[in-house]
Amino acid sequence: MYRQFCKNLINYNQLNNSDDYRSLIGKELMVLLDKNKFNEMKNNNDSKIKNVDRFFNILYKESNRKCNKFLWELYAYGFDISLEKIKKNQNVINNKKDIDKISLLKLLLGTTYWN
Repeated sequence: MYRQFCKNLINYNQLNNSDDYRSLIGKELMVLLDKNKFNEMKNNNDSKIKNVDRFFNILYKESNRKCNKFLWELYAYGFDISLEKIKKNQNVINNKKDIDKISLLKLLLGTTYWN
């Protein structure tokens, strides 16, 4: 699932390479393509990591098997994700951008943007 997500995200960003809203949401997910870069950002306490952690919390709240499985796969691939911390932090409120990002993630977990 994760490998397919990576292929689909790269293809999605190639097809939507501009500065519009859809493209920017896809670019925000690019941090999930490289676990070493992600873990380095986490260790350096990069400001982008706070947004990613927030996204993970919202993703965990989704009652969707693909979303939950995706979080577990990120963890299994070596992304520095604290699943216990995510489970405890359930007071994050969704906004429109979060909903759109999760909708895009669900598309990318399928075969919509196969190359």
